Amino acid sequence: MKHKPVMAAVAGALVALLALSACGGGEDAKMVMIGYGGDLAKPYEEFLIKPFLEKHKGVELTQVPSESGDFVAQIKAAAKASPYDAIPLGESRLVTAIEEGWIAPISEADAPVLAEQADIFKDACQGYGVPATYSLIGIAYNPYVVPAPTSWADMWNEEYSGHVGIVSSSSNLGFAFFVEAAKLAGGGEANLDVGFDKIAELGDFTVAGSPEALAQLFETGEIAIAPLWNNDAAVLKASGMSVEFVRPSEGAIADVTCMAMTTKTAYKDLTLELLNDVGGVTYQEAAAAAPWYFGPTNKNAVVAPSEYLVSDEAEFNTLMRIDWQVAAPSRNDITDQFNQRFGG
Repeated sequence: MKHKPVMAAVAGALVALLALSACGGGEDAKMVMIGYGGDLAKPYEEFLIKPFLEKHKGVELTQVPSESGDFVAQIKAAAKASPYDAIPLGESRLVTAIEEGWIAPISEADAPVLAEQADIFKDACQGYGVPATYSLIGIAYNPYVVPAPTSWADMWNEEYSGHVGIVSSSSNLGFAFFVEAAKLAGGGEANLDVGFDKIAELGDFTVAGSPEALAQLFETGEIAIAPLWNNDAAVLKASGMSVEFVRPSEGAIADVTCMAMTTKTAYKDLTLELLNDVGGVTYQEAAAAAPWYFGPTNKNAVVAPSEYLVSDEAEFNTLMRIDWQVAAPSRNDITDQFNQRFGG
C-alpha cells in the first residue's frame, strides 16, 4: 500500500485575526466567527454577515475559515474574552464542545427562531446552538476517469486504486468517512480501530488535510473519486469541473451544522442575534440555492428540488446517521493515529 499525504495550508488567517475579538460591546464590537473557505464562504458573507453589518453600522464581523478544528485550542486557552464569538459545529464536534464547556446553551428566549426549526434538527443541536444547515456526505467522482460508484463499499474496488482521495479525520468529513470504513470492516461507533486496516485496503490513495484541499485535488487531476460534502461537489461542478455526486445505496451520511456561541464571547447580545439570523428563512433559502446547496433546517424555508438535497424531513430521516455520542469521544485518538499512519 502506498499513499500520498497532502498538507493543507489554512492556519495563517486564524492566528492573524486572534486580536479582533477584543473585550467590549455595543456598536463598536469587533466580532469573529468561524466559517468556511473558498466559494463556500460566500453564503455567510453575502446572506448573513453583510445584512448583519447593515443593521449594525459600527460593528466589525470577520469570517475566519477553518474546517480542521484548530480554533478549539485557542478558545480553550483564552483567559478572558474568547477570540471567536460564533462557530458552526458539525454534530461530532458539538458533542465534544458541550462536554468541554466552551459553547453556551441556547434557548428559544435567546433565539426565537428555534420555534421554526424542525425537531430533528433541534435535537441534533442538543440545546447548544441554532440549527444552521445540514449537509450530505456522498461520493464524488470524475465520470471521464472512473466509472460511477453505487455504494460505499465500491470505493475499495481495484479499478479505483490510484484515483482515491480521502481527508484527515481531523475534519468532520474525514471522521465520518472513517466511521463508515469501520462499519464496513465489521466495527462501528464503539469499535473504530478496525477502520485503520480498512482504510489501508484502499490501496494507492491520497490524503488531504481538509475538505477544501480534497476538493482541490479534483481540479488538479490528482484524484478522481472521494467521499465529499454535497456542497463541495456542487461548487466543483458549477465551476466547470467534471464531477458528479452520488448518494450511495446504503444512504448518504447526513450531518447537521449548529451555529453555537462561545461561553466567553464579549458580545453575547450581538452573537445571539447572529444565531437567530442564521436560522431564519431569508438566510436559509439563499444558502440552499445553487451552487452551495446548504440544506435548510427552518420548517418554513422553500427550496427547489436537487440531487444535492433531500426533498423533505421524511426523506432526511432515511439518510445514514452516526451516533456521535458514542463515536466523538474517540475522535482525538483516532485522528492522532490516522495522521501518524497516513498523514494529513
